[in-house]
Amino acid sequence: MSRASYVKYLPEVVSGGLVIVDSTFVEGPYSEQYNLIRLPITDITREILGKPLAANIVALGLVNAAAGLVKDEALEKSILHRAPRGSEELNLQALRLGRSLYEQQDLHG
Repeated sequence: MSRASYVKYLPEVVSGGLVIVDSTFVEGPYSEQYNLIRLPITDITREILGKPLAANIVALGLVNAAAGLVKDEALEKSILHRAPRGSEELNLQALRLGRSLYEQQDLHG
């Protein structure tokens, strides 16, 4: 989600691989050789949830929606199990926001 991570890890992504960029922090240039999803994840998280720290969970929801790694219910259960006490609902909202961003932006076409 940072420019440094983008620069460091992009060379490891295979052609056609999924790259999710938080455009709050990372500006182009972007290569068309990747399946790129570019959204201001941190800005959206701050605006909707009021807690930019939850952006990592929003990104997790987005990644899972894009890649279909695990069932939504399993991921939610894991979030509830691992989230610090008192932050469970915020983390579930963040996860669902990420999934919703993927669906609303029609990024799955």
